[in-house]
Amino acid sequence: AVPLLYVPFVARDGFDAMQTIGHGLELVVSKTWSVVTAIPVVGSILTRVRSLVPDADDQNIVSLFVLLWRYRLFDFTNFMRNHREALKRGQETGDFVPGVCNYYKVMADIITLASGPFWHFVPMTKGLTRKQCHDQFHHTMAKYLDAKQGENILEFGCGFGEIGRQVAKISGANVTGLTMADEEILGGNERIKEAGLESQCKMVQGNYHSMPFKDNSFDKIFGVYTLKYSAHLSEAIAEFARCLKPGGRLVSYEILVSDKYNKEDKQHRPPREWAWC
Repeated sequence: AVPLLYVPFVARDGFDAMQTIGHGLELVVSKTWSVVTAIPVVGSILTRVRSLVPDADDQNIVSLFVLLWRYRLFDFTNFMRNHREALKRGQETGDFVPGVCNYYKVMADIITLASGPFWHFVPMTKGLTRKQCHDQFHHTMAKYLDAKQGENILEFGCGFGEIGRQVAKISGANVTGLTMADEEILGGNERIKEAGLESQCKMVQGNYHSMPFKDNSFDKIFGVYTLKYSAHLSEAIAEFARCLKPGGRLVSYEILVSDKYNKEDKQHRPPREWAWC
């Protein structure tokens, strides 16, 4: 048996969220800041200013202008057209992989610019900054994984692998990040090198419905905000069970809602300890 911590929260379909965010960015980038972005030296100045802001890698207002500059010439209209076509094919075939890859080849960088390395919504604790709450979340994840030094842990659907690197630093475990997008593999490897974690962390390209790992490869497996993209949950869970060692642990943290959600059902509500860290 595979112990599974499944944490449900309320949100809408992942692809709907993608389309809303992408459309909003299309409008913002195409209709604002046209005068400023016409000045050649603006980009380097903004990047320099952003680096001087306290917690420059977290959310700050300068990041908005850096984002607008970097993507001032990007064709968001075509990007969203491709995304909607991929979504339509996914709805027809059940294969959403091309849509997810199309989305994150651009949005991975945009989300990082806008929110820093920590992309996810986490429980907020009064008196703590957003960054401190994310740090608390990383420790909570390491706790629920019961991550230990020397263990082999997989983070599936990892993006740039930020949470996996944090778990590695906290626990001393070895963490493999699995993602499909080329841009996230490259970005993840760069971040591993910058963090000095080459001996503990690595990135692998693949689909978590059919993972490129041998049976019983990992002591623990976890994912954050990623099973919501799966159209075949039973296949994904079966793959995790195959790759886990006997007695291993699977942790999933998701924000989603389905037609079967019942707020009166205790199994549909998050564990109180996890929900409030």
